[in-house]
Amino acid sequence: MPDLRLVFLLLGSAAVHGLAHNLRQQGCIQTSLNFSPYLAVRNIINDMDKNGDGTLEQSEVVSEFVTRYDSDNNSEITEAEFVIQWILRYHDGRDFAVYLFHHFDKNDDLKLTSADFLGLQAEIDSNGDGKLSDAEFKTFMLDIYKNCVPGS
Repeated sequence: MPDLRLVFLLLGSAAVHGLAHNLRQQGCIQTSLNFSPYLAVRNIINDMDKNGDGTLEQSEVVSEFVTRYDSDNNSEITEAEFVIQWILRYHDGRDFAVYLFHHFDKNDDLKLTSADFLGLQAEIDSNGDGKLSDAEFKTFMLDIYKNCVPGS
């Protein structure tokens, strides 16, 4: 008869490994008590749309992420860097910030770089005009918040 401790250890390891690689597909727990998703998204847009023209240029988005999230200035944003800063700025729960990081990490390399931002732009630009309007970004982010399982 197999050692049950070994079986549980292997099953637990497989579950943790699977969870880490499937965060983008799974739900999350959005636990912000301070901001509604609408207020959070409005704050995110205000942070990124530096010139207030209603369009999020790639340079504005990259600048916001590098300035706010890349604490070691190596042009790569790690999950830890992102999660800490996201929680501090937008007051979402850790689970949501981790979920969001993995949703933004388009090439699944566990860091956010300009390649991920290009992939996000293609995903968010719903009318295909090559520009990200505040409205497109708002719709994208609210969908992410809505696909979250509310915290209990």
